Amino acid sequence: MNGAPVAHRINRLPWQRWLSAEELARALGLSAEEAERVLRAGRRRGSITINRKGDETLFMRVARHPLPSARLRPSP
Repeated sequence: MNGAPVAHRINRLPWQRWLSAEELARALGLSAEEAERVLRAGRRRGSITINRKGDETLFMRVARHPLPSARLRPSP
């Protein structure tokens, strides 16, 4: 699976909302196996983060390019 389809699928996910693996597969319209591959690729690219609570693993889409930091602002 190359980068473009992965990014396209990840961009369909809601922002800042924890989802279980089943909810994520349903949101992506994929089988559990395909969703697993997209999740692994998204984690490698830094656009998905995880949260483990006991036996449950939750996933969330995160911004890869947050707002510019203070170091980019001109100094006074």
